Amino acid sequence: MFRSTLGYVPQDDILHSELSVEVSLDYIARLRLPLDVDARQRRDIVHSTLKVLDLYRLRDHRIDQLSGGQRKRVSIGGELITRPGLLFLDEPAAGLDTVIEEKLMRHFRTMAEAGTAVVITTHTLDNIALLDKIVLLARGELIFFGTPNEAMSYFRQFQSSLCRPADIFHLLENVPEKTRGSLKQGEIDPKTIAVQYADQFANSQYYQKYMGGNGISAEQELSATLQHPKATGLDNRLSIRLENIVEKIALSAFSFSAWLTLSHRHCRIRLASPKRITLYLLVPILLALVTLTQNIEGVVDEEADAMRRQTLELQVRSGGPVLAASLKTLLSTEGINDPRKAWEILHAVRYQGPANLPIPMSVLLMGIMTACLLGAVCGCLEISSERLMYQRERRSGMRIGDYLGSKLPFCLSVTAVQCFLFIGCCSFHPALRNVSFFPVWLTMVGVAWASVSMGLCISGLDPASGRFSVLFAVAAVLPQIIFSGGLGPDFFSGMAGPVRSAAALLPARWGLEMAMTAVYNGIQETSVLWVPEFVARVIGFDYGSRVYYHGASVLAVQSVFWLLLCAWLLKRRDPF
Repeated sequence: MFRSTLGYVPQDDILHSELSVEVSLDYIARLRLPLDVDARQRRDIVHSTLKVLDLYRLRDHRIDQLSGGQRKRVSIGGELITRPGLLFLDEPAAGLDTVIEEKLMRHFRTMAEAGTAVVITTHTLDNIALLDKIVLLARGELIFFGTPNEAMSYFRQFQSSLCRPADIFHLLENVPEKTRGSLKQGEIDPKTIAVQYADQFANSQYYQKYMGGNGISAEQELSATLQHPKATGLDNRLSIRLENIVEKIALSAFSFSAWLTLSHRHCRIRLASPKRITLYLLVPILLALVTLTQNIEGVVDEEADAMRRQTLELQVRSGGPVLAASLKTLLSTEGINDPRKAWEILHAVRYQGPANLPIPMSVLLMGIMTACLLGAVCGCLEISSERLMYQRERRSGMRIGDYLGSKLPFCLSVTAVQCFLFIGCCSFHPALRNVSFFPVWLTMVGVAWASVSMGLCISGLDPASGRFSVLFAVAAVLPQIIFSGGLGPDFFSGMAGPVRSAAALLPARWGLEMAMTAVYNGIQETSVLWVPEFVARVIGFDYGSRVYYHGASVLAVQSVFWLLLCAWLLKRRDPF
């Protein structure tokens, strides 16, 4: 109910430093202002906020180019966009010089005069005169509440030479003179000193004046009002209204306009760094070059395949029936009863099987694992690296669905481009040019997108602001080399039942199955006609066009599962 009327500026500046001042505030305005505020009104609000904070001349500067005081004012500006009725600031002058500190405090004074209640926690008292009321705490004990002038007057009774507000802190290091004689030397510690000053304040005229005294406090007055019979109807109406509000909040898990704004901002932030873009482009190229270092024989055309068959047939015939029978006995599990001719059995042994795949299994596995790695690494830093920003915007009413969904356009686009670069570089190899480009690219993209969802979940799980996210992502990708089913000699068909069930939960297994069909299904040469039967019998994968539909459906379900798990993790860590 009150989220839109409260503003909070933490001690640390939580800002997207890649954006300019005006752009940063404009995104905040789009997210927090009502939908009926048009672009012109939003621009006027942003400009007026910049002028109030003396940031208008810096509106086109990137935030990472500003000084500490200027960044602090940008943080404050983000809260002033919605014109909060109550603004909390935690150590707003921390780390600033005295000139900037005074300027900021005068800004707060102006805001207070304009109708905003400003609450500041601070350990500096140089600008205490600008405040309406002050609360002094020591070791959790209330030792004074009142105006700045009253504070100076009150503490002079303990030290007549007190002349500066900062001297109050030095005064609080010693026991008040009035009670010093009643304490032994061993009983004097900071907590005891604080309790003594709290007792002195409880017996002072300022306590009677501000803390209720013998009158009825605000808490007692509110309690009496709610207990009055006439308040029952109001209480019921308020309860109904609260239930309606909670129901609306629960149903509004996604907003298209907010998602669009967050997505646009996220893409702009990620594309603001040329170094990051260069890294995105170089990684798949380097992985493709590593893949091409393998020995790739390529697909033999029909003429060459016919020549091989003819040569073997002539060699076997030259040995006569005895050689043919011996070859059958040695090379076939059925022995002499094998219906195939001896030269056909010899051809199958020499040119078929795992070691004789025209495009080695290791190349296909490298492509699928590249997609897994690119997707997981792309998503693993999206949430953990900006956890503080997420918490701040979550307090302002940002939905988890909007935030999580805003990561997908950029991550999915980047991984699709990376897979394109990987396959594009691999296609320069002469042995890979007759492979259908589009089905293989779609297969890699599907695996990469499922891995992006897994990476986002890893990022939401990391409690260390991104320090372990990459390690977690690599740890999630490496086991998939085994679970993919592409490692011999038993492949997927030789895995134990529990292992196969675990493999079905990971993208690599389905990606490699689709990759086998994507690579070989489009090749019409007779030299690869044995591959479908080999894939089904030896590897244990399905083969054919139906594999695409089945694999894509499983990857989509996996993606949704990881995203829902990530949303649940974020919900558990809500700051409210």
